[in-house]
Amino acid sequence: MRLRLNSGSALRLLVVPAFALALTACGGGSGGVEDEIDPVIDDPLGDVDLDGIPNESDVDLTGGLDTNFDGVDDAFQSFGDLDTDADGITDDIDVDQTGGVDENFNGIDDAFEQTDPIGGGPGGQVCDGSTNGSTDTNSSDADWGNNCQLFVGGSHAQSSYTRGVQNLLDCLGHPLTADADFGPLTESAVIAFQEENGLTPDGIVGPGTWGALQDTLEPLQFDANFNAFFVGPYDPDRDGIDNRTPGCDGGQSLFYQNIADGSWQLEESPFDGIPNFGPFSTGF
Repeated sequence: MRLRLNSGSALRLLVVPAFALALTACGGGSGGVEDEIDPVIDDPLGDVDLDGIPNESDVDLTGGLDTNFDGVDDAFQSFGDLDTDADGITDDIDVDQTGGVDENFNGIDDAFEQTDPIGGGPGGQVCDGSTNGSTDTNSSDADWGNNCQLFVGGSHAQSSYTRGVQNLLDCLGHPLTADADFGPLTESAVIAFQEENGLTPDGIVGPGTWGALQDTLEPLQFDANFNAFFVGPYDPDRDGIDNRTPGCDGGQSLFYQNIADGSWQLEESPFDGIPNFGPFSTGF
């Protein structure tokens, strides 16, 4: 007896072997490579990219750096979301990113700044002039009058305090390079500033001179966390001409003040609308 096939049955007989062949070639057949579950990638408790995030909560599995351990590689996050050194300060305002202790949460590790000796900070450094009220080693409050005294040969002649003073004096018409080294040229510029402001011309940046320097600042509109400041018009001969050097025209930001606690930081690059903080202190 003959088996009669209609055209549809013939087509099905032709298709099924072809499909079976495809499965065998791809590991679907019993004689080929088995279709296994990847025990590393598919294990929900595994960590395929070795970033410390289990696969089940790791959104990228790329193995890139994930410093805040949120399952998203740093390369896929905005700068303000990152905290590379896990010190509680996001990278956009963290000065050092080394992960050391930062008790005052100003973005600078305590080891990189000299803290107020009254607080028993690292190094136990004491300001020159501390017996006369100069005790603030990192400009931690709004008043500059208690900042450490600066002078040639002083303990903090080389510091970011000196760099800030040099920036100010340069903008006030006393050309200086802000090299953070309080030498004879800086001393001469300080004396000239003191004479212009009715201060004792001793070349020492003490409480009175610090206060007069702070008085030269003019505020800029900035944001809810910081106020930015530049040097205001300087006209010592009162001829109506602003005698600032060209690099300080246009409201160039020099300092930032933390609105929350009044502490100060130094602008480390020409103002471009984005704060680039550095310490304003006996350190660098």
